[in-house]
Amino acid sequence: MNINKSFIKIWEVALNDKTDYYSKIKKRLCRNLQVLLISDGSLTNNLNILEAVPISLQLIKQEEQLYYSSIPNKTSIFTAREILLTHTKEKYIIFAKSYYQQNILPIDLIKNNKPLGKLLIDSEVEIYRKIHSIYYGYSSILEKKFQYQGPIWGRSYDILGNQKILTLIHEFFHPTVLKKFDI
Repeated sequence: MNINKSFIKIWEVALNDKTDYYSKIKKRLCRNLQVLLISDGSLTNNLNILEAVPISLQLIKQEEQLYYSSIPNKTSIFTAREILLTHTKEKYIIFAKSYYQQNILPIDLIKNNKPLGKLLIDSEVEIYRKIHSIYYGYSSILEKKFQYQGPIWGRSYDILGNQKILTLIHEFFHPTVLKKFDI
């Protein structure tokens, strides 16, 4: 799925180091949605609690992609991984696409079919999240996958460890996840 090209944003707030993004978020989002979108905790663990059943992962696609840097003659090979998180075989609740370099990530995602956050927690790697943006919009691709018609919340962020970017992640939330938060 080429979600980056098919997702039409109707609202977005960019979050960066130079801006007090918490004040931006507090003005625009209810408290429960703030917890889901800007929490430093493990999304998978939070969903396990909310759904009261284990969350599983369905790998859609994993492939190497060439990334061209703004530095001349500098390219890198990244692995792009697309997954769906689910709590039953039919109910998809999160779509995520991540980009990472195998030699930088301290775990082997290719051999593991688990959510990235759970793998990092299990491997006891110290990590933190740097959120780039939170957005709201439409995607016909996600509407088909989620079997839902209407707007969808999403976020983009880096996971960092040892002062290095380990992975870039784009996540899109099925609206029923938000209902668990009474949104």
